[in-house]
Amino acid sequence: MGSIATTRGTIRGHAVDRAGAVSQGALVELQPQGMSIATNAHGEFTVPDLAPGEYTAKVSYVGFKALTTKVQVKAGADAKVDAILEVAAGNEARARYRIVVFSGHVHKLRAP
Repeated sequence: MGSIATTRGTIRGHAVDRAGAVSQGALVELQPQGMSIATNAHGEFTVPDLAPGEYTAKVSYVGFKALTTKVQVKAGADAKVDAILEVAAGNEARARYRIVVFSGHVHKLRAP
C-alpha cells in the first residue's frame, strides 16, 4: 500500500474573498476528473489520490467571479490552489451583506 501512496498526488486549497473572508461552501470542480467538492467551514478543500498530470480547477461561489487555474499534480506531493475570489459585476451592492443561517433562521448581517 505504501507504493500506491507515492504514485498518486493530492490537490489542497483554500477559497477566500479579497477581504480574506472564508468562502465556506464554495464549489471546486476538477477536470478532466469531472468531480466536484465543496470547501469546508474554513474555506479549505482536499482532493486526494489523483494520478500525476495536469488538471484544471474551477472555484466558484455565489455572487463572485469563478476562478479557473491549471494545477500540476506530482506523485507523492501536494499541489496548492489558493483562490481569492472577486465580487462579480452587479453584485457590489449585495456584497455589503452576508447571509447567515443558524438553526433554520436566516439572518442578514452587514459584511465587514
